[in-house]
Amino acid sequence: MFTLEERRVACRKHGILHHSYSSLTLYRADPALWVARYLFNVKGEISLDVFRGTCSEYAMEQALKNNLSTEEAVNVALEKFEEETKPKAISQQTFDPEKIEDTKNWIAGHTTSRKEYAGHVKLGLEELKKYGELSRTQEKIHTKLDNIATPITGYKDFSFDGIGIDVDLKCTKKIPSEIPADHRIQGALYAKASGNRGQRFMYVSKDKCVAYDLDQEQTATAIRTATGIALALENFLCLSEDKNELKTIVAPDYANFRWSPNSINQAQEIFGF
Repeated sequence: MFTLEERRVACRKHGILHHSYSSLTLYRADPALWVARYLFNVKGEISLDVFRGTCSEYAMEQALKNNLSTEEAVNVALEKFEEETKPKAISQQTFDPEKIEDTKNWIAGHTTSRKEYAGHVKLGLEELKKYGELSRTQEKIHTKLDNIATPITGYKDFSFDGIGIDVDLKCTKKIPSEIPADHRIQGALYAKASGNRGQRFMYVSKDKCVAYDLDQEQTATAIRTATGIALALENFLCLSEDKNELKTIVAPDYANFRWSPNSINQAQEIFGF
């Protein structure tokens, strides 16, 4: 629809200097929310689930780098979680105390009258330690897709050179039966940026840990999908240099779970409804 150079110019004019897997998957799932977030800088609340994942991952990283015991790693995660969820740390956002305690149980594990739950940190560390010496964490990647004007960037969670794989950690409440489609896009982009290095997704709940490897067929399909989404997104940006015109082309559905109360309030001012 538009040339490569036209799309490159459009991305720059709208301040889109790079794509990410999350940006691409959001545009496909909810173009209006993408417009609100990436063109109008609408911010939503940070959920406890996000903190649950980031704090657990941080603790695992510190444990692998500094040879911490599981108990020490759990304490690191809980301390990080308490600090991150203080109202002052996130613009006075507050959480239900009961949900805070429930989230801590997912991180650290707990015991009920029926079952013992090991928690994210213990289960994740047990799996990661099987992979040998940790080589790098949070390595930034850049991926260039054919006929796409703007590069894709991202960060790999854990890299293990000894076995030639990168591991992406997903702390989740429900273990998927396979790698979800949006995660396949992420893994495929990371593989392409890393010389087709192996990509493993590790899903950790409070009582189970499962790892899946992305295969070549999945990678090839996901690259085609990512390319198609990126092309559609860049063509959309070419329709107007004015973000206020672009917002009239999309219609937000606030019933979609991706919208938070705060982002809805901001978006209603932008879209007018």
